[in-house]
Amino acid sequence: EIKNDTVVVSFERANMWISGKNCFESKNFQVAGEDKVFYPAKAWIERSKMLVKSDKVPHPVAVRYCFENYVEGDVYCDGLPLGSFRSDDW
Repeated sequence: EIKNDTVVVSFERANMWISGKNCFESKNFQVAGEDKVFYPAKAWIERSKMLVKSDKVPHPVAVRYCFENYVEGDVYCDGLPLGSFRSDDW
């Protein structure tokens, strides 16, 4: 879901399960606008949702998490890491 300049990521079967390993922010998200260029994004937790935004993308259309060759995830549920994902199909 996209609200203004922020992507709101919701997860099925997730109540209050999202938590950062060391903090409540993740640095492993990227967002892209209509130009399909991904930029690093800030992500933070609000209840059971992750909010993601980048100052370089005023109108995001896609989001990715841990979408690099090697990235150590930093979002967990009951000790298990969130797997990498993407919302685009480019």
